[in-house]
Amino acid sequence: AASGHDFSGYAPTSRARRIAALIASERVAGIAGLRRRLAEDPSAAARAVAALSVPATTMFRDPAVFRALRERVLPQLASFPIIRCWLAGCATGEEAWSLAIILHELGLAERSRLYATDLNPAAVAAAQAGAVPLAAMRDATRSYHAAAGTADFSSYYRVVGGTARFDAALARHIVCARHDLAGDASFNEFHLILCRNVLIYFGAALQAHVHRLLHGSLAHGGVLCLGATESLFGTPCADAYTAIDDRLRLYRKHHVSEVAP
Repeated sequence: AASGHDFSGYAPTSRARRIAALIASERVAGIAGLRRRLAEDPSAAARAVAALSVPATTMFRDPAVFRALRERVLPQLASFPIIRCWLAGCATGEEAWSLAIILHELGLAERSRLYATDLNPAAVAAAQAGAVPLAAMRDATRSYHAAAGTADFSSYYRVVGGTARFDAALARHIVCARHDLAGDASFNEFHLILCRNVLIYFGAALQAHVHRLLHGSLAHGGVLCLGATESLFGTPCADAYTAIDDRLRLYRKHHVSEVAP
């Protein structure tokens, strides 16, 4: 009621742990105290959304996945005149900037559109800014090279204070916006969807809902990429995909497919 987002479909154990942490950080007395804080403090809802939405990500997270995108997925998607990519649950956007760099290096940036979405408005603002703590750049550089990057990674950003700000030319192809996988509808048709390390925080019913949403948003022949501990097994869309690399959680949507109700 306070935030406009429904967290009831999230995995109960994870949700309870994060609510307990929120109660501690707000210094209130249990659920009753948290309800009063949400009712009386207009800024409390934003803090609650941030606490419950798990805004964690890194540049080129799981480099083998980004290497596969570079070498095995994006060259095939290059046959589309416009390559639309959706990074669902993008958190602070590091994966969007990572993908933008790869598209640039493949010469596909000018005909690509990246949509980075998250339900947390603070995370979306951070993604839009393209600013990453400078301390994270050493690990980011290693991951970039592990993902088959060969350029000078530092050429993609400038240092401002204690942050690395990515090149504005990369930002021309990225659209950052609020979107709630639990409650919002599809907003386009995409050729590549990355929804990584998001579904693990959802209960079974919400996972099924999101899988239907992602499937309905993906063009025939498009590619879905999930997180390392996520799977299509047992989902209503399992038969609608062919594995490109099951270990890396990369799947191609059939040209003709049906989804279980």
